[in-house]
Amino acid sequence: VVKNEPLVSIILPVYNTGNILRKTFESIVNQSYRNIELIMVDDGSSEETASLVDELARSDCRVKILHQNNSGTCVARNFGLNIANGDFITFCDHDDLYTPDLIKKEVLSIQQANYDIVIVGKEYIYENGTRKRYSMPIECTDPDESKLFFLKLISNQTASTVWNILYKKTLIDNYKFDETIKKGQEDLCFNLNIV
Repeated sequence: VVKNEPLVSIILPVYNTGNILRKTFESIVNQSYRNIELIMVDDGSSEETASLVDELARSDCRVKILHQNNSGTCVARNFGLNIANGDFITFCDHDDLYTPDLIKKEVLSIQQANYDIVIVGKEYIYENGTRKRYSMPIECTDPDESKLFFLKLISNQTASTVWNILYKKTLIDNYKFDETIKKGQEDLCFNLNIV
């Protein structure tokens, strides 16, 4: 733990990911911002993936590992939220990659203006090599405009996910993911509840 630096909790559900998980893990633990806790929730993976999760967790003392019966991403994320100690919370999927300074830049932004959330741009890289980028070039500091602004970001898909958003923990303490959703749109529902 680094004194005077807020702790960032990163919640990562894992289910039968294979070796792609190793790159995701490395992109998180090698962040230039060091005061993080990575909460990996193994959602009832096969023995091979569960062993990989345990191996990765042993390699860094900032990692917490939880194993649960297969219950879906929403249950896994809620499990992580229940034990997260961070001042700020973010999420990661097993196939996401963080740029090296991502957390540092998010924390700096959220602190400088005392924001409740920071949303960063994202880029999808498909198997055929095509890329689709969603950028975040603007800010909203007017509380009266914030809900409408956030809804616009959801409609243009910038804020339709949770893995490109850093949330102040106190903002989301009373919210959980809808565990009835088994596949798709759980991020959108979570963000709409935050709005």
